[in-house]
Amino acid sequence: MIQNVDLAILAWIRETLWCAPLDLLATQVTHLGDSGIFCIILAALCLTYKPTRRLGVVLAVSMVFDFLLCNLTVKPLVNRVRPYEVEDIALIVAPPHDASFPSGHTAISFAFAWVMVLRRERFWKAALVLAVLIGLSRLYLNVHFPSDVLCGALFGMIAAHFACRVVPKEKERLSLCLKQSSVSPLSFG
Repeated sequence: MIQNVDLAILAWIRETLWCAPLDLLATQVTHLGDSGIFCIILAALCLTYKPTRRLGVVLAVSMVFDFLLCNLTVKPLVNRVRPYEVEDIALIVAPPHDASFPSGHTAISFAFAWVMVLRRERFWKAALVLAVLIGLSRLYLNVHFPSDVLCGALFGMIAAHFACRVVPKEKERLSLCLKQSSVSPLSFG
């Protein structure tokens, strides 16, 4: 049933939206999610600059957790075929050769963007818009089903929540350090 709804949505996209300008836009946007390189580069840049280092750590943790969850665990377990393997659809990008569920492009983009949202970072709106566009590009290009993209976004958000929980904010880290130092067994109060 879900696959029938997925296929109907993809057919509507092809019949309604396909045009040369969107072909170009979708292929360019989707490449921003290739192997998560764009997000990885941004996180690495954050790690190199002291004021954004903690953000870089949280972003890196979210993307690693997302990779472990989606690419190494769920994709091989579910092993869903891609839309172009179900229906005869001409692709304008190279066909991916891994499983369809969940969308890894969408998941890593949302892992990055949702960290920005949760931490109320300066460019959170731009990150979220880009993540949505990457997810939509995967549908437009017929390389993922809508349910793949929705679940990819959900897995990315879960990874972001995990990362924000395991990497404390600076204020929380300082209070933890102060609490630990005040109850040290070596203190002679």
